[in-house]
Amino acid sequence: MKKLMALSLIMAIFLSAVSCGKKAGSSDDENSVPDPVITQTAYKEERISVPEGMELPTSMHVYNDGSIMALYRDTENKQHAAKLSPELELSGTYDVELPEDTDIVFMDFNSDGTVSALLMQCSDFERLAEGNWADADISFLTADYDTDMKLVSSSEISGMDTYYTHGSTFFQSFSKTEDGYVICTSNNILKTDSTGRITAHSEAGFNSYYIAASDGRIACFDNHSGYGFADPDTLKPPSSLTPFEKDAPIQRPPLTGDDEYLCYIIMKDGYYGLTKNGSLQKIIDFTASLIDSGNVLCAARIDSGRYIMSSADPSGQGFSLMTVRPDDYVEKRRDVLVGIHNVVNESDYETANAFARYNDDYKVVYRQYDWGSDDLKTDILSDDAPDMFIGREDDVYRYSNMGAFMGLKELHDMYGGLSADDLLPNVAKSYTLKDDIYGLPLSISLFNVFIADRELISRDDACWDFDRFAEVYSSMPEDMYLTTQYSWMNTPAEVFSQMYMYSDFIDFESASCSFDSEEFIRRLEFCKNARLLPPLGQDFYNSATEDEKRMSMEENTFMLKKRQAMLSNTFISNVNDLVMAIALNHYNIDEVTVLNAPGKREKGRLCSNSPFYSVVRSGKCTEGAWGFLNFIFDSDRMNSKVYNSEIPVTKVSYDYWMKKWREGFEQQKGMKTSTNGYVVEFTADISDEDFAYISELFTTAETTITGMDDELSSIIFSETDRYFNDEVSAEECAEMLQDRISLLLSERS
Repeated sequence: MKKLMALSLIMAIFLSAVSCGKKAGSSDDENSVPDPVITQTAYKEERISVPEGMELPTSMHVYNDGSIMALYRDTENKQHAAKLSPELELSGTYDVELPEDTDIVFMDFNSDGTVSALLMQCSDFERLAEGNWADADISFLTADYDTDMKLVSSSEISGMDTYYTHGSTFFQSFSKTEDGYVICTSNNILKTDSTGRITAHSEAGFNSYYIAASDGRIACFDNHSGYGFADPDTLKPPSSLTPFEKDAPIQRPPLTGDDEYLCYIIMKDGYYGLTKNGSLQKIIDFTASLIDSGNVLCAARIDSGRYIMSSADPSGQGFSLMTVRPDDYVEKRRDVLVGIHNVVNESDYETANAFARYNDDYKVVYRQYDWGSDDLKTDILSDDAPDMFIGREDDVYRYSNMGAFMGLKELHDMYGGLSADDLLPNVAKSYTLKDDIYGLPLSISLFNVFIADRELISRDDACWDFDRFAEVYSSMPEDMYLTTQYSWMNTPAEVFSQMYMYSDFIDFESASCSFDSEEFIRRLEFCKNARLLPPLGQDFYNSATEDEKRMSMEENTFMLKKRQAMLSNTFISNVNDLVMAIALNHYNIDEVTVLNAPGKREKGRLCSNSPFYSVVRSGKCTEGAWGFLNFIFDSDRMNSKVYNSEIPVTKVSYDYWMKKWREGFEQQKGMKTSTNGYVVEFTADISDEDFAYISELFTTAETTITGMDDELSSIIFSETDRYFNDEVSAEECAEMLQDRISLLLSERS
C-alpha cells in the first residue's frame, strides 16, 4: 500500500506519455518525397472493449503481422505490457522489469517495436510520498527494452540535478534518438548519449514538446507558437515556427513516427502526422468523426486508412477501430431529439457523440427544459415533443399518467433490445407502473440505510415497520441516543427527513393522503421526543483544532461499540461504501445488521441519483430514441467504465461490477477510511457468506415510482418545521398537511 502511495504521487506530478508506431523509414532527401495524399479525414468508429485481464493502454505499437503490443498500468499502478491479436484478443501479458528502487516517468515504443523508458530512482519512495523530499536522494535513468519487454540496458543520467527540482519540474515528453535520448521538461530540453551523459541543453517553455522524428531529426512543438525542427546540436527551435490551424491545440505529447510520417500528434481538432517535408497533415478530423479529443489516449496506424485508438470518457473505456470514410460519404443520420432537465453538460454531449459514432442512422440533438416549468407538457400537447426525455423520478410518474411515455414492454415488442428480463428483478419491480416500466435509471443506491450492532438488533428486523422500530427503540437503555453524533440526525426535523416517514402517507394511485391519521401523529411525536445528540454546530468547526476534530470523530466511531447509540446511518452506492462504513464503526460485516428506514414493508431502500430515461410516445423518431436508450444501457459500455460508483440496474453489469469490487478489495488487503482527520485501518477480508449478505441487500431492496416532487416536499417540510419549532401541535400540523396535500393531489389527478 505504501508503494502504491509512492507511485501515485509520481504519477500525479509527471505528465503521462503516449506513443504509437511501426517500423521507421528515412529519406536521404526528404524534400524530394511527396506528402501522403489525404482525400478524406472523416472516420467510422467501431468500439471494442478492453480484453479481460488488462487495463486501458496508454501506448501501442502495431507489428507487420497485425499483432499489437500495448503498455498499461494495473489497478496497483504497476506497469505491464499485453500482446493482442489483430482481432484485439489478448494472447499474452508481460511484466515490465525495472531496476531496483525505480519507477517509470515515461515509457514509449520506438519505431522498431522496442521500448525506451525514463525512470526515476529513489531509495525511499515512502518518504517521497509523504512529502519529505527536500533531502531525498533522487536520480534518473534511461532504459531500453526488447520486444518481449526484457530490460536490455540502463544508464544513470549524470548531472540531472542541475535541471531538475522535485515538485516544480515536470516532464513533458521523452523519446529515443539514433545515439541517445531527448528529454523535455517544463523548462529545459536535454539530449543524452547512451551512457547517460548530457550532450546538449536548451531552455524551453512549459508548453514545449520535443520528439526524435523517424528520420533522425528532432521535431519540436510549442502549444502557442507552432511546430518545426530543432537544431540537432543546440536543441534550439527555429527562429520562426509554422503556426497551427488553431490556438493551444496539443492534447498529448507527440507520438512515434513510421514509414509514412515522421511523428504523430493528437490535437484539439484532429489526429495529425508530420510529413518528411515538414508539413502537418490532418489524418482524422475529430469534429467530422464525432470524437472528443480530450478522451483519446493514444493511436497507432494499422495500414492505410485504418487506425487503432485507445480512449476513455465518462461512459467507458476501450479500443476503437477507425476506418476512413469513402470520399463520396454524405452523412444521413436522422435527428433524435432528447429533452433534458436543467443544463446539458459535457458528459451528455460526449454520450451523444459516442452514440452517433457507432451508427450511421441517428444522432442526438438536445433540448433543454428548466426545472419546474411546464414546457415539456406544452411541447407534447402541441405535437412538438422530444423523442426521449431525461428527467427525474417524479417526471416518470407524472408524464406516464398522462400517457406521454412508452413502456419498456411495448418498445421491446416493437423494436427488440432491452427488456425487463435484463434488469435486476427488484429494479424491474420497483420501477413498474401500471404493468410496464416507463422510465429507468442507469444505476441505483441504498438510501436511508442504518448500521446497528447485530447482537443488539437482529437481521430479522432489516425491513421493520414503525411499530417494530418503536418497540426496539423503547427497549434500549435510557442513556442511549438514537444515532451517532455524525449521523445527520441531530434534530427532530432531520430525523423526520432521514426516516422518510411521509412516504407512507401518500397514495399517488388514488390521489389521496392520510396525514390526519393517528399513525402519522405518533410518528411526528416520536421525531420530536427522540433522544438525540445536539448538533456540533458551525462554531465547533470554526474554532476546533484539527486534533479536536479528529478526537471528536474518533469518539463518534466508537458509539455503537460502546452502546452509546442505537444506529449509525449512511448512504451506500456500492460494496466499497458499505464495507468502509462498517469498518469506520470498528465492525466486520458479520457483526452488524443493515437496516432500512422504518415504514411499510413493501417499501424498500432503493433510490437513484442518476436521471431517468424515458421514450416519448408522440416523438417523431421513437425508434432512434429507443436505440439511444439501448446504447446507454448496453452492458459492454457499462462494463467498460474505469470505475462504476453505483449499483448497475442490469443483471450482466451488476454481476460484472460486484466481481470487480470484490477483486479490488482482495488485491488491497490493507485498507484505510477516514473522516475529519480520523483514520481507521482495516482488512477487507470478505467471506463468501458476507458477500452473499451484501448482494442480498442490493438485490432485495425496493422502492416505488411516486409523484414526490419539490412542491410536495416544500409543503411537508414547511408544515412539520412549524411543529418541531413549537408553533403548532402535532394534530394541527397533521390537519394542515392533510388539507394542503389533498388539494394539491386533487389538482393533479
